[in-house]
Amino acid sequence: MNELAHPLFVSAGAVAGALSRFYVGFWLTEWLGGTYPIATSVINFSGSFLIGGFAAFFKVHPHLPHGLWLFIGIGFLGGYTTFSTFGLDAYRLFERGDRPWGWLYSLSTVLSGILCCGISYFLGCHFF
Repeated sequence: MNELAHPLFVSAGAVAGALSRFYVGFWLTEWLGGTYPIATSVINFSGSFLIGGFAAFFKVHPHLPHGLWLFIGIGFLGGYTTFSTFGLDAYRLFERGDRPWGWLYSLSTVLSGILCCGISYFLGCHFF
């Protein structure tokens, strides 16, 4: 496969993933309501579940076209949620026995995400 096509596979998947996130989030919010971000949680957890399954599928079937992984694993699930990539990266650290790095990566990613969100929220509230 021509490597120049790689960004096209990723882009097409990302558009589909982002639109899926939009519609799933909209539907869940309308259906369930509430103040807890259940839609985001469902999307993040389902994305992690899907990327783990697809990563395993592609590991077991290495003959599959790389463009298919680029479309599904990188594009679609990357557009659907970046949490899926985080989950896969953390799992792979644990799977290969790098438990200290797995815990460090997991905890620092979650805490950093909350911290960055809090800082930008604070700055936005006070300067915009």
